[in-house]
Amino acid sequence: MVTKVAVKTSPKTLYIEGQDFDVTNGALTITYNDGTSKDVKMSDATVAGYNKNVVGMQSVVVTYGEKSVTLNVTVVKKSVTNVSIHKYPVDLEYIEGQALDTTGGVLLVSYDNGTSEVLPMSNATVSGYNSALVGKQTVTVSYKGTKTTFEVEVIDKVVTGIVVKTSPKVSYIEGQELDVTAGMITATYNDGEVRSIPMNECSITGYDKNVIGK
Repeated sequence: MVTKVAVKTSPKTLYIEGQDFDVTNGALTITYNDGTSKDVKMSDATVAGYNKNVVGMQSVVVTYGEKSVTLNVTVVKKSVTNVSIHKYPVDLEYIEGQALDTTGGVLLVSYDNGTSEVLPMSNATVSGYNSALVGKQTVTVSYKGTKTTFEVEVIDKVVTGIVVKTSPKVSYIEGQELDVTAGMITATYNDGEVRSIPMNECSITGYDKNVIGK
């Protein structure tokens, strides 16, 4: 019958959050009621009380036969060691003035406990994008102090079509200057915006006050 259990060789006692308890190097000294004793591997015992997801000091109970011994271990918070792009956002090209959209972007985050996970890019902080700056830009993604980058491009916002919304004066006497004061156009841009613009803000050609006819 076992009368006492003692730790002969302590196993690993410092863990990073998420790491399993490791008894590889642990050994126990078992004492019996006849006065004899023997050494056994800790892996031959039952271990309880360890939670890899709880940060802080923990008391682990090691039981062999009907006797137990308590071992104190510490779990420290896991840290990010690397962040990389697992999937790029759907949109990597923007029209001048459009906001950055990270929809579809996924990060691969690695930790110092040997684990990794994928997270939506919306969980991170994104910086370095300027919607007013035309050309290629490097966007920085930061997650818990670790950074990675990806490239986007901003293209010019341009007019793709115009129609006359309000017609200006269209009948003139020879020698009169063109008058577009009342004229308005509707301009459509490549980002889908539709804007009403006074005709006197536009460049107008083709009128000759000295030529009679249409």
